[in-house]
Amino acid sequence: MKMRFAEILTEPRPTPFWQVLRQMGVTEAVGVLPRHPMDWRGAVIDRPWSYAPLAVYQQMLREEGLTLSCIEDNP
Repeated sequence: MKMRFAEILTEPRPTPFWQVLRQMGVTEAVGVLPRHPMDWRGAVIDRPWSYAPLAVYQQMLREEGLTLSCIEDNP
């Protein structure tokens, strides 16, 4: 049996804490959608759950040595 470690990352960008997680053996991340979204009625950018923002987030985590396992959010 292999044990898998994941951490919920609430920060939108890498922080020194992410490096500490990697040093502790954490290899997977549980991502969250932004908690305080902007007013989408006037925005032309993708929503945070659209493909492009999620792909960028996944790539950013990969560059930090983490795998995005899932996305969670408050109902």
